[in-house]
Amino acid sequence: MNRVAIALLAIALVVVSAFFALPRISIVLLAKTYGLDISYKSAYFIPRIGPKESGGLRIDVYLSEARISKKGAVAGCYENLSALVSAPFDGSLKYRRIAGIIRPRSGHLYIDDLVADADDMKVSLKGIFFYAEDKADLDLVIQFSQNLLKKIPREVSETILKESPNGWHSLSVRLKGSFKSPAIEVTGRLFKLSIKEISGN
Repeated sequence: MNRVAIALLAIALVVVSAFFALPRISIVLLAKTYGLDISYKSAYFIPRIGPKESGGLRIDVYLSEARISKKGAVAGCYENLSALVSAPFDGSLKYRRIAGIIRPRSGHLYIDDLVADADDMKVSLKGIFFYAEDKADLDLVIQFSQNLLKKIPREVSETILKESPNGWHSLSVRLKGSFKSPAIEVTGRLFKLSIKEISGN
């Protein structure tokens, strides 16, 4: 085998290794930075390069059988607004899949659509994550099944949640500002409210 073939083989091995290692490394860094515990069966990040007018570089993200828990979150608690917003990250649910598209740019990530699908909860996320500044401008929609709805106090569900297809109910939240302690805007059944005072900021 000549030197060119050996060099090409070495490059191919590095590319393949990076392809399989990048998701794991990225997830570990994300978890460490934001106090998360993330487990999953498999993870794939597939880069795609398109024309500039359609967004250029994008990465298809896919995780299977994933579980996410944030330090301090109380598993299975649905008693108030704060608990409902934290519910996707309390570690009590296993997501069959988390899939979506992100577009990396200098200092920030565009999240075109990221959807997590569990038996009793569905979560969708869109917006911009400014990782260089540790800020976010994200729209989060959490859908709760009829099974979970039974665990939510009626005064909370009837005020905050909207009806969705198939008997599910949803909560729409906008997170803006510091990623670790953002301002929260909730659009509920009966109101639209900016909740800086509830978050303590």
